[in-house]
Amino acid sequence: MNWISIILFIMVVCGISFYAYLQSRKIKTSSSDGYFMGGNSLTGFTVASTIIMTNLSTEQIVGQNGQSYAQGMEVMAWEVTAAVAVVLLAWVFLPKYLKYGVNTISEFLELRYDTFTKRFVSILFIFTYVVSFLPVVLYSGSLVFNKMFKVDEYLGVSSSTAVIIISSIIGIIGIIYLFIGGLSLSAFSDSIYGMALIIGGLAITILGLGQLGDGNFLHGFDKIVQDTPEKLNGFGKVDSDVVPWPTLFFGMFFNNLFFWCANQMIVQKALAAKNLKESQKGAIYLSLFKVFGPLFTVLPGYI
Repeated sequence: MNWISIILFIMVVCGISFYAYLQSRKIKTSSSDGYFMGGNSLTGFTVASTIIMTNLSTEQIVGQNGQSYAQGMEVMAWEVTAAVAVVLLAWVFLPKYLKYGVNTISEFLELRYDTFTKRFVSILFIFTYVVSFLPVVLYSGSLVFNKMFKVDEYLGVSSSTAVIIISSIIGIIGIIYLFIGGLSLSAFSDSIYGMALIIGGLAITILGLGQLGDGNFLHGFDKIVQDTPEKLNGFGKVDSDVVPWPTLFFGMFFNNLFFWCANQMIVQKALAAKNLKESQKGAIYLSLFKVFGPLFTVLPGYI
């Protein structure tokens, strides 16, 4: 990678952001609904795309591929089993949320319980995002960016310093991004990024298998089956360090149920749809994506 690659990357990102900005200007963001819910204007495809981009960040793509390299395909359980929870989101939870007319999970809990519960859960969400989720996303994304574009070499600093600089820049850009257009700006840009992620992810898998199979990706897959068939087993051993198979039934289901059906970061996008039909369509599209997601979130690491 060189400065030309970095400049081209920045130009593409700026181009997508400008397009999303033009689209978001059609939505009035002066009100809270317009800013936080995109004016309830999202289609099913946009809902699915923005949730995909919210869920799939570098910590998941890098982490799951790394785990599949070490342990095998059992890591795909996190992706595939999520489809069940997303279907429940579409047919059980979304009708309830929209029936009550809430914009946040905290509001729903206040209606069902009391104000204390709302405040407690809101603080818990914010604390979790700030302490657990965002630092990992920023760090892993900055680490990958530095590895790809060799920022530390160009700036003449250590790798850790480069990661801190990149993390700071990404964080500042993200804040500016949301201040300018709110959810609608993020959703429109995510529609493009989502398609690029799917195309690019599948391309990595196909090219990797092709390289392994001397130009034929089917031969590459055959080679994997012949050389290390045990790593293609989707069920982890009972004492697996990654995903023991009993976890699929006694732990992962409830984890996914919270993450996909009661997580403000995810559910907010679905609630921003035009209506219940579009919201449910987005969830169904998302569930299909989760079923086939391991093709580029897990398999490349194994290759």
